[in-house]
Amino acid sequence: MSALRLGWSLRALGGQLGAQWERDRRDTLFLMATIALAVLPHVAHQPLWITGAFAAMFGWRLALVFSGRELPGPFVRTVGAIACLAAIFAQYQSLIGREQGVAMLTLFLGLKLLEMKARRDLFVAIFLCFFLLLTSFFHSQSLASAMLVGVAVIALTATMITMQYGQQEAAIAQRYKQALLMLVQALPIALALFVLFPRLATPLWGMQGQGGSSTTGLSESTAVAMRVKFDGAVPPAPQLYWRGPVFGAFDGTTWSAFGPSPSSPRLASLRTGAPADLFSYEVTLEPNGQPWLLALDMPVRVAPLPASKVGVGSGFT
Repeated sequence: MSALRLGWSLRALGGQLGAQWERDRRDTLFLMATIALAVLPHVAHQPLWITGAFAAMFGWRLALVFSGRELPGPFVRTVGAIACLAAIFAQYQSLIGREQGVAMLTLFLGLKLLEMKARRDLFVAIFLCFFLLLTSFFHSQSLASAMLVGVAVIALTATMITMQYGQQEAAIAQRYKQALLMLVQALPIALALFVLFPRLATPLWGMQGQGGSSTTGLSESTAVAMRVKFDGAVPPAPQLYWRGPVFGAFDGTTWSAFGPSPSSPRLASLRTGAPADLFSYEVTLEPNGQPWLLALDMPVRVAPLPASKVGVGSGFT
């Protein structure tokens, strides 16, 4: 009996059965295939338990589609949502941030599968997939990633077209052909928006407030990084090179800063020049989420700040 139901379901996916009950099943199966394609770019970049939890919810809904049984009730879905939030907080120690948001989007998409009843729910799931595909560029902007996202966008568009059919649908190949044609027709508008729409100096995922996630390197942005006020004359341009973090210890694998341990190499003694060669200045850094200060070449003294300026700047010599 179960094999017979499976055969009917697969026939329904291609539009061969016309009853309304089979039409709902047909649309759900078509959408679930597209959802799996939208989640695929995140599998290699998320903790394994997130992929496993989504796969469990996806498999649960797939089993319900083939068996024709009722969806879980509101209590089960509410407990599942609370459990997902608790697990994300345990993983990241916060619910705010880029990685946390992508994890919530992935898991809540799985929960949405367990409550899809009306056609409105199907479109909500499609829009969630579009957002999820956009976040895949947080991890990689390679050509392969762009091609995978492009295929998924075509599939999502074909899914939206599928939702508009009555009892008689076009063949699956015809749906994808129509979706591709619509996207090609939209290219001129996309190019116009790309040229005319104002763009930020840095991408949104490179701005502050990423929930504690760290980045490496120094940005090439033209935004203001710090402000410096010299007590006297400003050094000549060749001497205005600012030193950031210095990693002088190499263990054969990674570089790190010199530590206070006895095994650390001894640094050469610092010899300062005449007082005329020293510059006194105050640095005010823009918020950057990093625990370091930038200084000219080799600072010899960091002056304590008045209480009124604590957290504003630091004085160097």
